Amino acid sequence: MKPFVKWIGSFFLLLLLVALFLPKRELYYKGEELLYQRGIVISDEQVRERALALELLDGKLYLKGILIGDFNQIQIYPDILFNLVTIQGFKRNKSIALIPDIAIERLLLFYTPFYPIKVFLKGEGSFGRLDGWIDLVERRGEIDLFGNPKGLGSLLKLKKIEEGHYRYEFTL
Repeated sequence: MKPFVKWIGSFFLLLLLVALFLPKRELYYKGEELLYQRGIVISDEQVRERALALELLDGKLYLKGILIGDFNQIQIYPDILFNLVTIQGFKRNKSIALIPDIAIERLLLFYTPFYPIKVFLKGEGSFGRLDGWIDLVERRGEIDLFGNPKGLGSLLKLKKIEEGHYRYEFTL
């Protein structure tokens, strides 16, 4: 039993050391290059490297050269066992009339290599609560909105599941 406990302890120590010494800032800049190829640019952010996470503070999000909105904080937790991205305080650019007036208080994106085909979403905003997933193999996803979608119905084709529960299905 002792060798097994030592092996498990060594494994978790290795995971902790990898998480601590992972080049988070360099991984972020590589991810920024990949997003740029798709027309997505994050700018004016302050980048802080923490022990287990990379923090982006007070930045702007552009899509194909158009300012979509501002965010207060994005935290990226890269790890071997799971990857987590949290977005807090996203507010859309009010000068764009096509996008409804929404604010995202908190959005979590969760990915694990143990289930490599899906990315899971969970969040809260001015529209209510959301739960969803994106299938990376089939390149499609579903987002369930619980609450009042306030103008999102005009922009997105939402299916009404029941009162206060709407579903948005999309393909990438």
